[in-house]
Amino acid sequence: MDMYQNLFDVVKKHDLVVIMTHKNPDLDGFSSSICMSYMLNKMGIESRVFLGETERDISVIKAMKELEKTSFPIQYIHQEEFENLENVLLLVLDVNKDFLLEYPEILQQKWDTVVIDHHIKDVHYIKDTVMSYVNANASSIVEIMVGYLQYLGMNIPPLLATILLAGMEIDTNSFNVKTTAETFLSAAYLMSNGADTIKKQELLKEVKSTYIKKQYFIKNSRMINEKMALCVLDQSVYSNKFLASLSEDLLQFENVEASFTIGKLKDQRIGISARSLGNINVLEIIRRLGGGGHLTEAATQIENQTIAEVEKQLLSVIEGGNI
Repeated sequence: MDMYQNLFDVVKKHDLVVIMTHKNPDLDGFSSSICMSYMLNKMGIESRVFLGETERDISVIKAMKELEKTSFPIQYIHQEEFENLENVLLLVLDVNKDFLLEYPEILQQKWDTVVIDHHIKDVHYIKDTVMSYVNANASSIVEIMVGYLQYLGMNIPPLLATILLAGMEIDTNSFNVKTTAETFLSAAYLMSNGADTIKKQELLKEVKSTYIKKQYFIKNSRMINEKMALCVLDQSVYSNKFLASLSEDLLQFENVEASFTIGKLKDQRIGISARSLGNINVLEIIRRLGGGGHLTEAATQIENQTIAEVEKQLLSVIEGGNI
């Protein structure tokens, strides 16, 4: 594919590639960063995966420990190491909005930048790139990485294949949304490279207390209309991942074609996570509330309002129709 050749043409012009994903990295973004670094290093191109100070998903923490135990050949870089670096390429994966970068200030380095993502662009997309590839038809950034591996004819170690498969499972809600034939072919490729389904499940296991709390909120969720479910959390602070997982879980119930979860992300910040099976465009709903994402997966964050006020806004958009 031209994209993969173009990417190689860009990266080989630089002495170092710094790979970065979004804030609060999940396993899709993290595993793809590790995979990209592995590919570049195999091609003789020096790379580092950015390791920031934002909160990481528990599955990412588990994956990092597994990589460390096996002495996987990966090198990280921290923001204090940016000084005096020259001829660097910033390679952004799984995000195209500047303010959602794990370390947005990196754009001040004025390095050449490449963006590879599967989320639809909006007005906040990263500008002044030397290359940008956004494929909203891809299930995950992992799927795009697998395409690059196949383009290169490169096999990967079983542990990396396992982590990538887990990342793909997270982004597709266990292969229930955003999937195409290419998605399953990518999963099959990872299995052929030794992905371990038992270890994958170990990476994806939840903390028991988190699971119990999710069940409580699901029990107290309600239907907005005949096809949409809503889950409103309490006044505690929760992660984006927690909101997203609740919306994904709501899709498993009869008659639910779209779901929304509203909860506090910080003291003065309320988040909405939306999911859809595909018949309802949750991106259009969330865009009207200042957010973005994908037809089946979208989110927004609203400052200086209460949960009740944000709920009222969401319901107003939905009840306004034309969705």
